[in-house]
Amino acid sequence: AVSYFYDLVLITLFSIHQDFWLLKKEILALCIAGFIFLFSYFLPYLQIKIFIIIIGAITGELIVVSAGLAKILAFFRKEKTEGEKIT
Repeated sequence: AVSYFYDLVLITLFSIHQDFWLLKKEILALCIAGFIFLFSYFLPYLQIKIFIIIIGAITGELIVVSAGLAKILAFFRKEKTEGEKIT
């Protein structure tokens, strides 16, 4: 489900020309997920390492999805407000 929302956020942000903003959020999410991946390196058991790696991947996608959805909502609220002022 997170990956599906990621695709929707990606397509929507590209369509409203917010691709550079998305790239900055992707770098932030990659850094946070990378720290989680790095943490898994020091754990003793393989099952726990795999679980932490999965958590890191989901965390990275959740960061981009939640920030992207907030950006999309703000964009459409702004568009709605500007549209009401014109009419």
